[in-house]
Amino acid sequence: MLTQFQWFSLISILLVTLAGGWLPLSRPEEARRNDGFPLGKPFACGVFLALSLVMMLPSSIHLLGRAYPHAPIPLTPVVAASAFLLLLFMEHREEELSAKGQRDDGLTSPVIPVIMTVMIAIPSFLLGTALGVSGTAQAVMVFLAIIAHKGTAGFALAVKMVRSTLGRFRTIALYTFFAFSTPLGIIVGENAQEYLSAHEMLEVKGFILAAASGVFLYLSTTHGLRDNPLLVQCKNHRGFFAMLAGFALTVGVRLLMGEAHGG
Repeated sequence: MLTQFQWFSLISILLVTLAGGWLPLSRPEEARRNDGFPLGKPFACGVFLALSLVMMLPSSIHLLGRAYPHAPIPLTPVVAASAFLLLLFMEHREEELSAKGQRDDGLTSPVIPVIMTVMIAIPSFLLGTALGVSGTAQAVMVFLAIIAHKGTAGFALAVKMVRSTLGRFRTIALYTFFAFSTPLGIIVGENAQEYLSAHEMLEVKGFILAAASGVFLYLSTTHGLRDNPLLVQCKNHRGFFAMLAGFALTVGVRLLMGEAHGG
């Protein structure tokens, strides 16, 4: 059964996601002129980076080390790198298809937003699952990181949808699928703890946190390719210090709460 905090997280994330897509879906012309909150993007990158390297990676190493003390290969880096490379591959493919699918009227093929939705929904589900299996202190930071990203990701995804030839009904259905990916992950992560043994939970938590670590590392460093905030907004002092603030805040919480892993 979900805790009060998990219910709060689930409802808040869902509302933020729906709010992020509301403007592009209801007023597409106005949405295309809106560039969002530029300092919020590098701040979120700093949070993602710290969550990946300071919280989730050490937690996964600890848990999988207990679950597989004699593993011949380091499982956590392999899983994290696999998640990172899979998302990188998917984003490259989306960029290629987007370039090929541009029409004379400026609209793209409906395949583009479908691929982009899957590309974002998979890590969104994993991050929700990570929140569901995490202890309260770590779950709070995961929640804040998801909130910081979900609205802007939803906005960008909705803009992609309205700039394609995707029909209205399919656009709403596709965005709804994306909106519920993280809440579904929270439910799956929490319910897993009720049906699995202690050793199985070590394995599940370890693998989920390893994959989520790779996802957060990807979101902070590579997602968006040439438009990534670490390359664009962080070129000026304000953007760079916003990124450092997000990183320092997350590391500070990690130090205050002690060990990030449990098990």
